[in-house]
Amino acid sequence: MTDNSDMKLAKTIRVAGIEIRTASPPKGLVVREHLGILTNESMDGQVVHRTRAPSVPLFETRATITPGGDYLLMFPEGGHYGGSGEKVNDMLAYRSSDKGKTWNGPKLAFDIDYNQHGFVPLIPRGSKRIYAFGTQPIWGKFNPNREKGLQENAPIGFRYSDDDGHTWSDVTLIEPVNDPGFLGMSVMRMCETNAGTWLIGSHEGDWSYKPLMTRQYILRSEDRGKTWTVLPHKRHGGWYVTGFNRMDEGRPINLGDGK
Repeated sequence: MTDNSDMKLAKTIRVAGIEIRTASPPKGLVVREHLGILTNESMDGQVVHRTRAPSVPLFETRATITPGGDYLLMFPEGGHYGGSGEKVNDMLAYRSSDKGKTWNGPKLAFDIDYNQHGFVPLIPRGSKRIYAFGTQPIWGKFNPNREKGLQENAPIGFRYSDDDGHTWSDVTLIEPVNDPGFLGMSVMRMCETNAGTWLIGSHEGDWSYKPLMTRQYILRSEDRGKTWTVLPHKRHGGWYVTGFNRMDEGRPINLGDGK
């Protein structure tokens, strides 16, 4: 377990607008000092990773159970990819073979020269292959210039592993047949339907609008990633909430029976 003895708890925190003193939490809640969080009585945990320095952030953290039964945890450590014209983060991986009791890592997941957004895992039914989907801000394929307001839109792509997540293929970029140059962001979990269709959410943002404008899409493949279509329409015809001019971070969930 990672040592947090050098970190001090805040005297008060705000939860849903309510100020709570950590020395006397409400009934049913417990301050887990070794975690630095407030939980209900039935929850506990451990700190798996601490950054190199307090100023080094972590971003979207995702995990999956591998075909071999390990817990595989991956996340980018360093700066956010959006708006940065240089390498500022790496995708790190931890692995547990005893259901989270102990962890091995961190290990560099992808040895690449560009930044990462997050790990979106998919293990197709009947397969031992693990896919790692996500935003791919490859140099020259996205524009980190904040002046144009498009600094987080990038290609979406995937890698795969046939050795239980120890090594990974090169990236394959998604080029929808109805919008081959699609750029957006994908970091929310995806799904496979009962029919075997792959669905992953993606949204685009434009910070030149005040307030921010976003559009939500679904990338859809019926042939295990060989070809894709973007729904409901090509850019900029995505879903949005009238009155807010926004919809983003969508997650498709398979409910069964085609729903």
